[in-house]
Amino acid sequence: MAVTADSESIPYGAFHQLMPELGEALAFEGPATALSVIRRKLTEGPSPQLLVVDDAHQLDQSSAAAVHAIANGGETQVVATIRDGEPVT
Repeated sequence: MAVTADSESIPYGAFHQLMPELGEALAFEGPATALSVIRRKLTEGPSPQLLVVDDAHQLDQSSAAAVHAIANGGETQVVATIRDGEPVT
């Protein structure tokens, strides 16, 4: 998943390119359902799963929380890159 400055202002913006159905989940159900949609989509294929996040320092708050939850969940491995010198919060 490539994160861009344009996606920073959109909740779960980093995931929209991979999961167009996420917009509908957010509009009608809310953040808990959005995270459920993300997790389900990531675990649909064969195991083990790997989520690669390029420019993770540009993640919006919702996407960052989702990546954190996914990494802590254990069902999907996460590799994230951050540009040298960028603040990590």
